[in-house]
Amino acid sequence: MSSAQLVLEDLASGNFRLTRHALERMAERSVTRADIRNVGMMGVAKPAEDGKLRVRGVDLDGEELTLVCVYEDGTLIITVF
Repeated sequence: MSSAQLVLEDLASGNFRLTRHALERMAERSVTRADIRNVGMMGVAKPAEDGKLRVRGVDLDGEELTLVCVYEDGTLIITVF
């Protein structure tokens, strides 16, 4: 299974970790863990040139949401926008 598929599964199940930066951005943008889970269920993950994954989808309100993640012994969300 690819890292993109693993990240989507982790996001959808709520099995992810957040950096302090991601937590700050979530608070600024009123993003919840449920919003992130929705992105995991409905989003698309694409590798970026820097080795990270960009996951694009929509939150529970239908607003576009992008997550930047890495997969290293599980999914770590670096930022949210």
